[in-house]
Amino acid sequence: GSGLDAFHPDQGTFIHYPWLDGMTVSQPLNIQEDASGDLWVTMYGPAISRVTRATRRVTRYFAEEGYLEEAIMGAFLRTSKGELLVGGMDGFVHFRPEEIVDRTDLPSVQFTKLSIAGKPTVIDKEVSEGVLDLSHTENYLAFSMVTVDYVNPRRNRLRYQLVGADPAPVEVEGAGTVDYSGLAPGSYTLRITGANSDGYWNHAGLSVPIRIHPPWWQSWYFRLGAVAAIVLLALYLHHVRVQGLLERERFKAKMSAELHDEIGSGLTRIALLSEIAQRKSAESPTQAGDAFQRIAQLARELHEAMGDVVWSINPKHDTMESFIQRATRYLNEVCEARGIVLTLKIGEDVASLHANPEMLRNMLLVTKEAMTNVVRHASCDRSEVHMRRDGSAMTLTVVDNGKGMDLAGSVEGNGLRNMRKRVEQLGGTLTVWSELGKGMELRFVIPTNTRRAMRER
Repeated sequence: GSGLDAFHPDQGTFIHYPWLDGMTVSQPLNIQEDASGDLWVTMYGPAISRVTRATRRVTRYFAEEGYLEEAIMGAFLRTSKGELLVGGMDGFVHFRPEEIVDRTDLPSVQFTKLSIAGKPTVIDKEVSEGVLDLSHTENYLAFSMVTVDYVNPRRNRLRYQLVGADPAPVEVEGAGTVDYSGLAPGSYTLRITGANSDGYWNHAGLSVPIRIHPPWWQSWYFRLGAVAAIVLLALYLHHVRVQGLLERERFKAKMSAELHDEIGSGLTRIALLSEIAQRKSAESPTQAGDAFQRIAQLARELHEAMGDVVWSINPKHDTMESFIQRATRYLNEVCEARGIVLTLKIGEDVASLHANPEMLRNMLLVTKEAMTNVVRHASCDRSEVHMRRDGSAMTLTVVDNGKGMDLAGSVEGNGLRNMRKRVEQLGGTLTVWSELGKGMELRFVIPTNTRRAMRER
């Protein structure tokens, strides 16, 4: 079933002669040796095989070459003249082995049909000998191929392999049709070889390089760009993180210095007022009472300052919504205590912003300072506070209907200087408008993208 074994008595060994070329055969019935030493083997079925012992080559012959068309009966004879006679169901054949000469000319291999992505393609020299460049949407190939040999075309054979997709060559008899679908992007080589009916192979055959280009999102330049973008993004995020940490440390240092100065100064004043109150308590109860009131006032101011600092550095309060709530509560309390009618107008898109601690603290201090000026110096009965977003900036406006002032002939006081300084620290501007008897308007314009002061929630 798998070939012949020849025993050499002198050497005491066997030599195996396999049935080559992957041909399926049945069990041999008879064996005859011709004058040249070749073996002729008959089997069930309409074929006879010659085994050339010198090369271990196996060649099969069929009815197309003149052999029997029906199954043989096992009758096999070599005559004294060297002829071979084989009996079968429909008679017998006889032939002289030396006259059976194989055709050793190598056949060519050709495409007969080719379709790419379901569309028939003209087979020209460029397709047969060049590189087949395809897009990722053209990864479905179907082709038909044939060995060009006309003596016994049914017995011609083909081997094909798509290198990069097939693990090994595939052999078919006659013509062949092959489909490849869903090929991944990459480089392939389609190799096709063919053999004539006598089993002589054209090992050169066809060799067609195929290149399926990846989609742009799988291309090397896209991947390289994606890697570069990820690296740059990581570096940027690291930079942002480092800058944020540095900003936080700077803010902490600044707040520490401000608290040290403000609280230290306040506590010193309280200590001095306490000594004054202690000395005056026996001499002048009235003066002692004034000192105690000033001590209480200073204590409230220090408590409020500490509360503002704690509020501004609390991560829970990093939104403008939290700022609006705290500022509104302060404005209402101050105006109600002085009998001033307060109107608040706040844009709906302001509350959706996040803000850093420095931004929140300065905004709150500016708002308090502006309203303190209104309460202490404006002599008004109405005040309006507007807050809105204008593109990449936020505008805070404080208006009163008080006595106003002559800006041209007056010197800017400490309150305005402090507010202007805080707004400039945030990259913003302060505009003041006022006329005698017509009130005053303070307008603060603060960029929302300065030093990452604000961002969308």
